[in-house]
Amino acid sequence: MVDEALRRRIWNEMIAADTRCRYFNQLASRTEALDRSLRLALIFLSSATATTVLGAFPPAAGWFAVASAVLAAVSGTMQHGRTALKFAEFSAFWGRLHRDYEELWNDVETYAITPTEAMRQLRLLQDKPESIDRQASTSRTRRKLMLDCLADAEKMALAR
Repeated sequence: MVDEALRRRIWNEMIAADTRCRYFNQLASRTEALDRSLRLALIFLSSATATTVLGAFPPAAGWFAVASAVLAAVSGTMQHGRTALKFAEFSAFWGRLHRDYEELWNDVETYAITPTEAMRQLRLLQDKPESIDRQASTSRTRRKLMLDCLADAEKMALAR
C-alpha cells in the first residue's frame, strides 16, 4: 500500500498537469483569437486604404493607410499564429502527462501498484516536462488565468 505522502505527491502532480493543460489551452485560444482579430482589422484597414486611394473615401481618410501599415508591422513581428500553435502543443503535452498521472493515481487507488513501482513511475513522469518548461519560461505567466485554471482542475479532480 502506498503511503499518504506519496499519494499526496501523485495527486498534486496530477492537478498541476491538468492546470497547465488548461492554462496553455486558454492561452492558445486567446492568442488565436487575437491573431484572427488582427487579421480582420488588417483586411478592413487595407480595404479602406485601397478605397481611399481609388477616391471612394475622402483624401483625409489617409489615416487608414497609416493604421494599416502599423497593424501589418505589429501583426508580422508578433507572430501570434505561431505562438498560438506553440501554446496548443504545450497544452497537448500537459494533457498527455495529466492522463499518465491519472493512470498512476488510479493504480494507487485500486492497489494495483507497489509503493516502489509507484515511486519509480512518479519520478519518470516528473522528468518529462523539463524541455517544455524551458520553452514555456519565455512567456509571461498570467497569474489570474493560472489560478482560474487551478480552480477548474481541482473542481474536476474532486468531482471524480
